[in-house]
Amino acid sequence: MKKIILAVSAIVILLGAGSFVAQGAGGNNKILKLKDANDLDLGYLVTVASGGGYYLGDRQSSYYIVYDPDLEVFLTYSASDGGPKNVTEINIHYSQPDCAGKAYNVVQFESAPSGQKPDCNNPIGHPTKTFLYRMKTCKLVSATLQSRLMHGSTDCENIPTTSVDDAYLLKSLDTPVTSPLPPFKVTEE
Repeated sequence: MKKIILAVSAIVILLGAGSFVAQGAGGNNKILKLKDANDLDLGYLVTVASGGGYYLGDRQSSYYIVYDPDLEVFLTYSASDGGPKNVTEINIHYSQPDCAGKAYNVVQFESAPSGQKPDCNNPIGHPTKTFLYRMKTCKLVSATLQSRLMHGSTDCENIPTTSVDDAYLLKSLDTPVTSPLPPFKVTEE
């Protein structure tokens, strides 16, 4: 009986460790990846948002969710027009003048309902979408701010030094996220 319990526990642990990445057809232990029309590798396929399975070939779905190990974020791509759909667009605040230094998402300056915690797995960007961040940690910190890049503007604005207690520290993503070219295809590797 003890051996059976240990065997079942080991199977559950193995299944849990690999469950966030979809596997190929027939349990062949190959990993599924999402690629665009130009064979740009978009990451490991996690799920297809509409439908009950993973598809090879030309089958289109509403959304593909992938994990990008270089960016360490989950990205949601629309099958119809490409482009990541789960980028949270916010005002970016900085610890130094001229939008330099540490970057922050300041809760009190955003329109989210009071007490609503952001999804720390989503990438964060300014509406220009020329650069992206991710949450460095999902804990509120105190910060001193000296500049900002506001929604709807591409110009950095220096502000009087302001101290806040409700900011999330952001980590810059050095690898840019591009808008891929549909149609997407799922491949086995």
